[in-house]
Amino acid sequence: MSALKKLLAAALISTVLSSCSFGPTLEKDESARAIFDVENDRVILPLDAYDTTGKDEYFTKALELARKKCFAEHGQHYEMFVRTEGSGRNFGRTYGIWNVERAQKYGLHEPNESNTLDLSAPAPSSDPGKDVSTECYQRASDEMKQIGEIPFGSATYRRLETDARNAAGNQQLKKSLDDEWKRCVKDKGLTPDSEMTVKEEKNIPQSTTPSEEEIRIATIQAQCNQDVGRSQKLYDLEAQYQKPLVAKNQAALENELKEFKRRDEKFKQYVLDNQ
Repeated sequence: MSALKKLLAAALISTVLSSCSFGPTLEKDESARAIFDVENDRVILPLDAYDTTGKDEYFTKALELARKKCFAEHGQHYEMFVRTEGSGRNFGRTYGIWNVERAQKYGLHEPNESNTLDLSAPAPSSDPGKDVSTECYQRASDEMKQIGEIPFGSATYRRLETDARNAAGNQQLKKSLDDEWKRCVKDKGLTPDSEMTVKEEKNIPQSTTPSEEEIRIATIQAQCNQDVGRSQKLYDLEAQYQKPLVAKNQAALENELKEFKRRDEKFKQYVLDNQ
């Protein structure tokens, strides 16, 4: 093959690969901004209005009541899972911790929202050899299926969130901000081992409450994030791609949100009858 033919073939392959590597360019609204709610420790993006995470109020409570009832039949206590206010929110940790006020109070700790089972003093009638947990979780799930369809989140929401995040994946901008953040934490005495963490984190002892050293390390990371504007700039970019997507797909988003709420409402009567 001649040199010219080789050059043309290489150019053709490059063009094909380029067309395969990138999807359609999404519309961008430069005016859109992410909202950083410091008090409630959350990042609010345009699509979040259609996020159903943590909003299945009746279904979740009905499921927990059914589990509690089953455990009681076995003479055991079941501590129901109760969501803390704001559960399911977007914590905004994709680009590192950013909330300086929270870091100063809690360090790197996150709230424990898991449900627990108290087996410290089971009633005499309970059978210690029986897997009560598995039985009651299954029974409760089966009981919910008899009531109605389980509320699931919006497929449109998930697709648009992924599309916007992929479109906002400006690696050059991210690398620049990551490098700035690393220089910042290094100047303040920490050793970055990635664009998200520092080596000093590994030396923090496991504890239910944050130590002064953990708070110091977390505060430096969050402050540097704010100083270089890493989370703000990258979440703003996501918001700028999300806003036009919301406008174009609003009907589908609204309909799927209504369907979610309709399904959740089916479990309301069970809650009223059993709480």
